[in-house]
Amino acid sequence: MARRIAANRVIIDDRQLVQYVVEIENGIVTNYYPLTEEQPFTEWLGGTILLTKDANGIIKASKDGKFIE
Repeated sequence: MARRIAANRVIIDDRQLVQYVVEIENGIVTNYYPLTEEQPFTEWLGGTILLTKDANGIIKASKDGKFIE
């Protein structure tokens, strides 16, 4: 089951997305989308989550310099 995390800001490439949810499974971001309503089993981290793509195009999430698993 994917881990669902919400944050004030999500940054990917040069875009800053406000109030977003990031879904992570086995350390890989599987989906991200706007937080439009409260969702069950969603962790609120607040702050900013940075999404980065590795050489294979796989997206990973980090917060405060630490990868989110």
